[in-house]
Amino acid sequence: MEEREIDLRLLVYKTLKCWRKALVLGLALAVLLGGYSLFKQNNADHSAAELEYQRILEEYSDSREKLAADIEELEAELTNKKDYSEQSSLMKIDAYNEYVANVHIEVEGETEEADVIKAVDKLSNFASCGEMYKYVLGKTDVVDQSRYLIELISTRVNYDAAVLDISVMGATESDAASLASIIKEAVDSEAGKLTHVHCSSKTESVYSRIDSNLANTQSSIRGGVKSIEDSIQAINEQLDGMTEPTLSIPGISLKSAVKKSVIGFVAGALVVFGWYCVKYVISSKISGDDFWKAVNVPFLGSVFTDKKRKENAIDRFIRKLCGYKEDLSYDASCVLVSANIAALQKNRSEEKLALVGDISPETARKVLSGTGVDLAGDILTESSAVETLDNYDGVIIAVIEDVTGMDQIVHQAELLKSWGKTVVGAVSIK
Repeated sequence: MEEREIDLRLLVYKTLKCWRKALVLGLALAVLLGGYSLFKQNNADHSAAELEYQRILEEYSDSREKLAADIEELEAELTNKKDYSEQSSLMKIDAYNEYVANVHIEVEGETEEADVIKAVDKLSNFASCGEMYKYVLGKTDVVDQSRYLIELISTRVNYDAAVLDISVMGATESDAASLASIIKEAVDSEAGKLTHVHCSSKTESVYSRIDSNLANTQSSIRGGVKSIEDSIQAINEQLDGMTEPTLSIPGISLKSAVKKSVIGFVAGALVVFGWYCVKYVISSKISGDDFWKAVNVPFLGSVFTDKKRKENAIDRFIRKLCGYKEDLSYDASCVLVSANIAALQKNRSEEKLALVGDISPETARKVLSGTGVDLAGDILTESSAVETLDNYDGVIIAVIEDVTGMDQIVHQAELLKSWGKTVVGAVSIK
């Protein structure tokens, strides 16, 4: 079976659309578990209360241990952030008086243009690799680690003009100029290894600017330190406010029944949602346009033939939550698909196109009307469709969503390829 990418948005949408079944099963399990709990419930004796007390005490101990572990992790993270704030060259730059130096490299070809583009690409890759960082670190004391140097350097490539610009930031004018000079040396050295091209580089004047992005970054990092400190303080306050549980013998209550009802409802809903989620993931049926993206075939749209169920507030909420528009009517979807097919035919005016697949003649007439594309038929079930394809250059495949299997599409594509036909587009029927 052809591998495909999973469209998570479509997966969530198709899963949530089954909320009615989830609601029914959830309510059924809620009633069953709640009723069973009420039926079995009686006065708790001392032994049961002792067991409950031990459970609560264990939860209390586990909670304290977890909170203590959280504090330990936060303190380690706080140390790392403080170290970064103190050692990072980026954090030492005044965002409102940032100095920038630029190394400008131009590449001219001595032979063909392809050598120039390749040379620009090699220099661009060199400017972002560890070899250059190692070269720069060996000749400067402005920065002492690659991870801090990377933050100061940015590259811009213009392949059309065969130009590479490398910008470097500095806390002072001399820092920026020094780093730019060393980077120019490194790039010149690398450029000397290239053949069939001539590279010229220059270091442009250092200028200062106000960098709002850097200001936001610095503020975010410093704010992160403050946030961690606040979190540690909050957890310590939570630990101080925790009270060790005491043994008590409860009387009859509905708490257990309600709890089991909630669990039953949630479990029922999760079973339904999980089933439909797994069903979609393992299904070999065409659904959405993810398969067409995987095989690099243009998707020309969907024809909505089913009678639409009137949406209620929950259906509308799910659709909007997943970012989907309301389905078009049958006629409107036919018009839209027809327009896409007509545009494709116009773009491929020198080719004669045909539509193949499992599609009703009525729908085919609607979507093909005025497009210049003909209906050939289903090449998997109709021999006449195979014979008809001799008169066409390209093929548009029509499939029925959630019915047509991906293996069928792969089989059709292989047949068409063996016949010298190109698949130029796809249409789905919902």
